[in-house]
Amino acid sequence: MRGAVLLASVICLLSVSVGRWSEGNSVPSAANPAPAAARLEPDSLIQSIVNSVSQDSISATILRLQRLVTRFSTTESNYAAVLYAEARMARYGCDTVYQHRFDTTGYFRPSVIGVKRGRLHPEMEYIICGHIDAVGNVHDSAPGADDNASGTSVVLEACRVFAPHWFNHTVRFACFNAEEAGGVGAMQYAYEARARGDSILGVFNFDMVGYGLAGYDSVFVAGQDSGPSCADLLQQWCFATNAYTALNCRPFLCGRDSFMFYDQFWFWENGYRALLVAEVQRTLEYHGPGDTLGPYGYESCGVNNLPLCTEATKAGVAALAVLAQVDGIAGVSGYARPALPVARPVSTVLRRVPSGSVVFDAMGRRVSTPRAGVYFVREGAERREQGGVTVRKVVITR
Repeated sequence: MRGAVLLASVICLLSVSVGRWSEGNSVPSAANPAPAAARLEPDSLIQSIVNSVSQDSISATILRLQRLVTRFSTTESNYAAVLYAEARMARYGCDTVYQHRFDTTGYFRPSVIGVKRGRLHPEMEYIICGHIDAVGNVHDSAPGADDNASGTSVVLEACRVFAPHWFNHTVRFACFNAEEAGGVGAMQYAYEARARGDSILGVFNFDMVGYGLAGYDSVFVAGQDSGPSCADLLQQWCFATNAYTALNCRPFLCGRDSFMFYDQFWFWENGYRALLVAEVQRTLEYHGPGDTLGPYGYESCGVNNLPLCTEATKAGVAALAVLAQVDGIAGVSGYARPALPVARPVSTVLRRVPSGSVVFDAMGRRVSTPRAGVYFVREGAERREQGGVTVRKVVITR
């Protein structure tokens, strides 16, 4: 998490449900509020997924990353963290897991991204992210439990609880690297996404969500007020949080430069809607060797409030489940979900793509003129209505 933000101002001002954060980081104004939060009618499947979020699992992830001693983005121990996250995502059934190498010199270690492709709209996607690197005032001591093993644990836990499920939209689980070096990993990814024309509908960035004493056991959620406006995404976050979690959440809209160089900032810069989720009260051990997992309520540590981190994770899971439409339909309870087929192993060799179909590569990107290789083909609407497969994995030979 970047040190330039005046977080003390956040603590004293966030008493409204949804307000606006001005250019100068002053008190939110009612003159230009975001839409007020409302409640959804809970969906039984979504609630069961949210309830499966485990505090013990989150704690184990934070402790595992902390034990690497440092995760400074140029170190081998940082790369060990990347491999750890990559293995977890692969184990949890992502369709694709890959390392995003944004630095051709090899100075910075890569980010790691897991992809679950959407069944009906794979070209439209949501991203849940948290940076995996850490920094300390001593180079060889940066345990980074709160900053940002807590955010990484949110991403990996979300990936775990969604393992047996599918979505209508594509979901990417991203552990970006080199955030502490200026957000380099997320910056490069966001610029590349814009250059490709990726349809990113929303980004949820978790950066420090594990610390909070009595009275400050909450998170703030910041969305940009314009260019693009994140008001709708922020409102949808509030809907999901209110419906499925007990999180004490303080949302607001902010000016373009309020949270520069955090990972979500680079998505704002490239025209995508994104939210920053962070603890209201920052640990005093921020960016220091004392940023470690400690007892509940203990002041001199990095993570002292695992229940807060757990509820924040549940909120991220709920928002993704609603917006990306887990198991096909969100916001409806008491109906029987059809058992739709998953993308099957390669069983078809094609010389040309069937008429009316859409082709995607291994990263979930739409391909207009595929060359020879392995692709995912979404069948035309007519075949879906007849009960055929939604997505096929094929080899194109021409």
